[in-house]
Amino acid sequence: MDTATTTIQKVMQLGWEAYEKVRPLPTHVREAVKAIIACRTKALGGHVQGCPDGHFTRHWYNSCKHRLCPQCAYILVERWLRKQKARLLGCDHYHMIFTIPHQLHGIWLHNVKPMTNLLFLTVRDTLFNFMADEKHCGAQPGIISHRWRSGAGWFLAPAKTRHAAALHGGDDQIPGQIARPSGPGN
Repeated sequence: MDTATTTIQKVMQLGWEAYEKVRPLPTHVREAVKAIIACRTKALGGHVQGCPDGHFTRHWYNSCKHRLCPQCAYILVERWLRKQKARLLGCDHYHMIFTIPHQLHGIWLHNVKPMTNLLFLTVRDTLFNFMADEKHCGAQPGIISHRWRSGAGWFLAPAKTRHAAALHGGDDQIPGQIARPSGPGN
């Protein structure tokens, strides 16, 4: 086998049958390997692309789209990364999470809207007061506040946290300048 063109798929195609006979593996592993072996081969079917005048044709085989397939997962990961990079702030910032004490969860559940508003205002006031203090930054902060939602059950429980991204520095009222936090490491 040419090492320059050796792929995981080729290794599995050559050795999987023998390996499977001597090693008992869980069903999900066997399914993943079979998907990887079949990926972009005749086994999964495909389609033909060609020049309308018939000068050129090429066969494109379907991919397995299995999350563990190196060929398929790479593309999906790259797409995901591109989306995440587009969401990044183009400046230095701090990500902070504010949450209410566990003792207030019962009150929260019966007063979700006012408690959410109260948490948001508290986060805003805390950050503005902290950043305005000359000991820290002495400027008005740039803040983005949001609730982080993830997981299958995020919609079942009201968020008792508030995420905020505060810019590394703030508006010190001098056009074109950004105040930077003072202190060690800044």
